[in-house]
Formats: sequence, C-alpha cells, structure tokens
Amino acid sequence: MKRCTIENCSTPNNYYAHGLCNKHYIRFKKNQSMTDKSVYELTTLEKFESKFTKTDTCWIWHSLGKNGRCNTFMLNGKNRSAHTAAWILYIGEIPEGKIVCHTCDDGRCVNPDHLWTGTYKENTADMFSKGRARVFKGEETTQSILNNKIVTDIYTSELSNAQLARKYGVARKTISDIVTGKQWKHVTSSLKKSDNKINGRIKLSDIDVIAIRESKLRPFQLAPLYNVSTSCIENVVNEKTFKHLL
Repeated sequence: MKRCTIENCSTPNNYYAHGLCNKHYIRFKKNQSMTDKSVYELTTLEKFESKFTKTDTCWIWHSLGKNGRCNTFMLNGKNRSAHTAAWILYIGEIPEGKIVCHTCDDGRCVNPDHLWTGTYKENTADMFSKGRARVFKGEETTQSILNNKIVTDIYTSELSNAQLARKYGVARKTISDIVTGKQWKHVTSSLKKSDNKINGRIKLSDIDVIAIRESKLRPFQLAPLYNVSTSCIENVVNEKTFKHLL
C-alpha cells in the first residue's frame, strides 16, 4: 500500500499521487510548506500565538476591531476579546466579577505581563488617573440638539427663557442652565452675558415698570414690546413684582 512520504504526516494512508497524501499534494500544487501544520492541526495555544507579533514590550494582535483594539478569539466555544483569551491561556481563569485590563494602555496588546484583573470601576479609575479618559462635552455628544453657535446666541440673547426655549425647541430649564452657567460652561465662560439679562431673565427698568402699569394695553400686547413673557407683564401689573415701586 502506498503511503505519504512526508515525515510525521498525520494522514499517511490517505495516498493521492506523487508520493503524497491528498493534503500534502494540495500543498505541493500551491507551493506551500510541506512541514507546517495546517490550521486544523494546531493546538489552541498555537492558533492564538499565530495571531500576534512580539515586540520588545507588547505582543501586538494582528486583527483589530473598528475601535483599533483587539478583535476576538474563539476559546472554549466562546468569542472572547483577545487580551481576555491571553489571560486565560497564560495565567488562568478570571476571578468572578473582574475584567482583564492593560497596564501598558495599548488595546492591541496580548502580553500577559501587561495584563491585570480588576472591576469596571477600578479600570475606569485607572483610565482617569492616567489622563486617558475623554470626556465629551456639548456638541461632541451624539444626543446634543444644540451646538456651540446656538449656545452662544442663547447666552448673549435678550429674549426671555421661554422665548428661547420655543425658538430652539428645548426645555426652559435647558435655557436657564445655559444662561446661569450650569451647562455648556466650556462655551459660555469666555462670553459676556447680555447687560439686559440677570439669571436668565429680562431685566425691566423702573421706567419700564411704571410705563407698563400706566399703559392701557393688555399684558399679551405689552409682552412683545418689552421682550418678556405675558406672565411677567401680569406680575408687574398685579404688583407681585417690583414692589419697591408701589
């Protein structure tokens, strides 16, 4: 019976042609190595080690995800991040409630000497302590309706909070938080607030208040003349505000 002539062939009896089994004959036709193991003959560790390159410090994983970090590796029937698989293969099981983190801060690295286990909270604290955390502000966040230009307009506008809220389709509290510096401070800190605004409200002068109280016009007619809400005019007329002018 003819046998494959390649030393240590795993299927010597599966003879095909030219002294080669089917597997080695295919390799011969493709000019591939006759001695290298096929992917099916590699152990799990050998498969893992074929997927990274060792540098002087880190072991860089070849296949990267969209975020530039390690892709996954199938281990024990589960897809795991490559650095998590590295911990299991070289060190052992991951303690319950812990995740695998990097000391080198290179998401591509699978060197077990550069890995440690901790909680999500510990990993986040480590990230902030090293200054690697990026905090998204204002228009950088995907949920933001407003942008820096609109916030600048709001902060310097002489319109009332209610009018600004209607204009930009946001809540009055959002406008108030911008005007009082509770939100978007990174934009408004260098701006000069409208001289006619205090704590997000239009400031009526004493002369304005006297004129409003003496006017024969109705509150809803006076409101647009002074760029304030109807309720503001009503409070002035009903002497609920500006009591020092009674």
